[in-house]
Amino acid sequence: MEKSAFSKIGQPLSDDDRLDIKAWMEKRQRHVDAQGQPPEPIRRGDRAVLSDEEYDAIIFNETRSMSGPHAKLAREQIAHALMNADETWGPRRSIYARTAENVARPPEVERGIYQASADAVAEAKRQRSAGSDPTGGALYFRFTTSPTKEPFNKAPLRTQVELHNSFTRGDVPSSTAYLATYGGSQ
Repeated sequence: MEKSAFSKIGQPLSDDDRLDIKAWMEKRQRHVDAQGQPPEPIRRGDRAVLSDEEYDAIIFNETRSMSGPHAKLAREQIAHALMNADETWGPRRSIYARTAENVARPPEVERGIYQASADAVAEAKRQRSAGSDPTGGALYFRFTTSPTKEPFNKAPLRTQVELHNSFTRGDVPSSTAYLATYGGSQ
């Protein structure tokens, strides 16, 4: 049985528990409040300073060695966490939530990964404009070599996705990596 993007701390969900993420997102986008109004766009503050190109570059630099069936979802989750942290802390984001650099110079062979990063930013913005944040307002993300239940910076785990890592000489010395997001509120 393959692992779901929203598996219970890295464990496969049973068929009865398996979440259909696309259907959930579509249902969330159709949601209206008691007055028949669509959900409010998500905005965590007015301090955002990063451009879309900077989001694209950070996500590219963080995920260029990551692949697998959940790579698209992982990039979108990173985009949400970045946007949440950027809107919360503005120019001080890198003090509280460090990331790879916000400039990218992808070689021709990695242009597809860069485009996938840009697509993730666009999708996260679309989801947020519809009032949806699948990370529950996560402010942090990190890669680990095994599934975890532990908080990070005292922030609770929100999402966890398994990926393949092709660069094992860096911070994640394993061919299997887990992207985890933390913080925020459900």
